[in-house]
Amino acid sequence: TEPTFTFLNDVLDEVMDLFPSPYVHVGGDEAVKDQWKASPEVQAQIQALGVKDEHGLQSWFIQRAEKHINGRGRRMIGWDEILEGGLAPNATVMSWRGVEGAVAAASQGHDAVLAPDSTLYLDRRQSASADEPPGRIKITSLKDIYDFDAAPAALTDAQRGHILGLEATAFTEHMRTDERLEAMSFPRLVALAENGWTPRDRHDWADFAGRLPAETARLDALGVAHDTVPYEPQATLRPAADGKVSVALASGLGLGEVRYSTDGKAPTATSTAYDAPLALMPGQTIRARTFLDGQALGRVRDYPISLLAAQTRTSHQLELCGDGINLSLEDDAPASGSGAGPRAVFAVNLMNACWVWKGANLSKAVKLSARIGQVPFNFQIGADRGKIPLRDPSTPDGELEVRIDGCAGERIAAIPLGAAARGPGLATVSGALPRRDGVHDLCLSFTARSVEPTLVLDQVTLTAAGKSGKN
Repeated sequence: TEPTFTFLNDVLDEVMDLFPSPYVHVGGDEAVKDQWKASPEVQAQIQALGVKDEHGLQSWFIQRAEKHINGRGRRMIGWDEILEGGLAPNATVMSWRGVEGAVAAASQGHDAVLAPDSTLYLDRRQSASADEPPGRIKITSLKDIYDFDAAPAALTDAQRGHILGLEATAFTEHMRTDERLEAMSFPRLVALAENGWTPRDRHDWADFAGRLPAETARLDALGVAHDTVPYEPQATLRPAADGKVSVALASGLGLGEVRYSTDGKAPTATSTAYDAPLALMPGQTIRARTFLDGQALGRVRDYPISLLAAQTRTSHQLELCGDGINLSLEDDAPASGSGAGPRAVFAVNLMNACWVWKGANLSKAVKLSARIGQVPFNFQIGADRGKIPLRDPSTPDGELEVRIDGCAGERIAAIPLGAAARGPGLATVSGALPRRDGVHDLCLSFTARSVEPTLVLDQVTLTAAGKSGKN
């Protein structure tokens, strides 16, 4: 309606008065049409304008806004949804849903910016490590950004001239500090810059990787926080024969070589090189570091060896059930003091909060201990909220259900949550799992009547029934 455009034009005028940029970004993405379809006023406007549908109405709206922006000597830019229903005559498209929006715009003679969420969203993790900052579970590694092809093959050389460049987007809903924002951005922005400003035939990942020690030293000197976790050795501990623990080491990027020590000394470029899983006794500590051409890359990582650690998997080491809204979420519980340490970070699929422990040996009775937490469901997902499966609890506070061989498989345990489900913070529940022949996958989920709050796993430990697992 006209009052809407009066308000919109006033806002745009103030923005253009404040900022001299030739471009004005209007967004235009994720305009959910459910309310438009339910609104008699909106439906009447569609009929009055003679447009096809709600997408056509959005196109009409965007084109009117563009006329005002063009009248001030500026150019409109918007997310690729502004293509739907017909693109405004002079608009530039910022393509986030893959590169298809940029291809469509450039094919029509419009300028475009490549900003696909699958590769250039910086709120995605840089490696699979639980030590990464909170964010989206899916990984966009340093190499993914370096290798991204900014010249879509579907375009001709002339059409590629409409690709203005690349954008990496850092949505900060899960980045609670400036330091985290920097760590999620660097060194990936270094890779983005080299990708965008270097001719394709000169792209060389090995050469770029070889310069990382110098680049990280430069970031340190500038006081710029940057993520070192993808370079660093991550340890996977599993029970081994004769009371020992198997220790496997690997880094997220697989660069250089991992060197380690078990004598308490920090590893150097001449320490023993890791080449196969080690069998160590509980009580030892392995110290490991990555070296690239003799130069240290990332921090020294210390891993105390214990049977309990070998029998424990964090939520990040468990498999999430499906590909929904998969996030690495920081605990919102009040901190319990200045010396409390970092908050827990939970891996969870908000559309189906369940986790799978692959290959659990149930040939003997097992005790399952689960450390659990909860997160507020402050996610605006519209009608999709009704698609989240809920299972009615049998006890007042709900249960942790354990099923074998699939999340629709036999339920072998329902562990009452009791007080553990009533308040913020972490709490532990435990129960016995019956003996079953062989090795089985365990599916773990909570019963609940509501998604508010959403109960989550922090870690799970499997020990022999009657054993404490303290060593």
